[in-house]
Amino acid sequence: MNNRKPQALLAFDLGASSGRGIIGRFQAGELTMTEIHRFQNQPITENGHLCWDLPTLLAEIKTGIKKACETYELISIAFDTWGVDYGLLDEKGQLLQLPLHYRDVTSQQSYEALGEVLREEELFAATGNQVMAINSLFRLACQTSEQPAARMLLLPDLLGYLLTGKALGESTIAATSQLLDPLTGDWHRELAERYGIKASLLPELGQAGDFVGMLQDPELPAIPVYKSYGHDTACAVASVPTVKEDFLFVSCGTWALAGTETTAPILSQTAQQLGFSNEGGRPGNNRLLKNLTGLWLIQELQRSLAQGGTELSFQEMMELAQDAADTVLIDTQQPQLAEPGRMLEKLTGLLAAAGCHEPTVGEVIRCVYRSLAAAFCQTFEEISRLTGKTYEEIHVIGGGARADFLCRCIAEACHKPVIAGPVEATAMGNLAAQGIGLGYLTSIHAFRRQLTTLPELKSYQPGKVPV
Repeated sequence: MNNRKPQALLAFDLGASSGRGIIGRFQAGELTMTEIHRFQNQPITENGHLCWDLPTLLAEIKTGIKKACETYELISIAFDTWGVDYGLLDEKGQLLQLPLHYRDVTSQQSYEALGEVLREEELFAATGNQVMAINSLFRLACQTSEQPAARMLLLPDLLGYLLTGKALGESTIAATSQLLDPLTGDWHRELAERYGIKASLLPELGQAGDFVGMLQDPELPAIPVYKSYGHDTACAVASVPTVKEDFLFVSCGTWALAGTETTAPILSQTAQQLGFSNEGGRPGNNRLLKNLTGLWLIQELQRSLAQGGTELSFQEMMELAQDAADTVLIDTQQPQLAEPGRMLEKLTGLLAAAGCHEPTVGEVIRCVYRSLAAAFCQTFEEISRLTGKTYEEIHVIGGGARADFLCRCIAEACHKPVIAGPVEATAMGNLAAQGIGLGYLTSIHAFRRQLTTLPELKSYQPGKVPV
């Protein structure tokens, strides 16, 4: 009898409110996935600052590894997270303090203190990033001027370091920092020094699929750790199921990242004024995208309705929207809509201001879905102007792929076919990066080709089904 455990890969996908451990297995060229552990990710306050609870995150990660080892022989582990946040190490490799949360007051304070070192146009031209107060550059410049630090590691790199003792950066997460040169794919050391950041703080950069080191923890087996695409958006876009070189995507969840891939960054003043970012990591691989409001509006509207005594599932909300009449469209990027609370009241007020008084709940929901689709459509039109290309298809990946009515609205608004799925795009991309490092996959293009046959994919043709 063969009692050997089956071999598997383990992807840790950490979001700003929760994290997951996902088992992946490549069998006969196909990837199968199983969730092994899920946990909350709640910030804490330390010394008056909003911080990430790193000890708890590490404990949850170790729990996930132990659970996985009960059933599988793990041959690889990798991490992906949200962007911009980081930890600082001292000369002995010890963490100086808990990583600051991007919503901590220091983000805005640092931006205001350093916002005039370079004009936004200059920063965009140098890094390709939309200039935002949360970007790593500003906090890092202020922090390192106040306390000694020997090394900065962005969060997925920090997790790898704390478990292996090996400090290796990764280019896609570095691309969120406003410290990466988009033309070389390496740190922009001249820019860093302009802001008083020592070049020695910045780690060597690796690529997805690179081996980092073995787990060095007495509670855990010695398991190899590899680099995934460190940024969760890069993981998600790696899982777009297509054979085409040119396509549009919406990685849609609470927030929506709408964009395309380009062979080179687009650093024009027009791109900067339109609010685009370039995120890549290595020459020839660039994501041109815009950060937009996503299903946050629907989630908040659901909470608002529940507080008023109307409990609706997301499916029931879509059904109400489908049966409702068209109303006006609204600007989903308005600052008031980014704040939690009173969403029904705020949306009803916006509709009334546009001449639609006393809308039904269904009409409000329908307005949100159609307005989101309109915002995506406008972004795609801007992308076509910036790239000079015509795109044949739109891919909706992530949780938004489940939103049938939204996908239909996008197809109608953009007059293009929409392919929805995979829902678990981020975890798939993490596992694919490991698969490349281990030799299961030859390239991301080959992986994307495999995904085109996924049974979960749905296609929406404009004009085929009434919205």
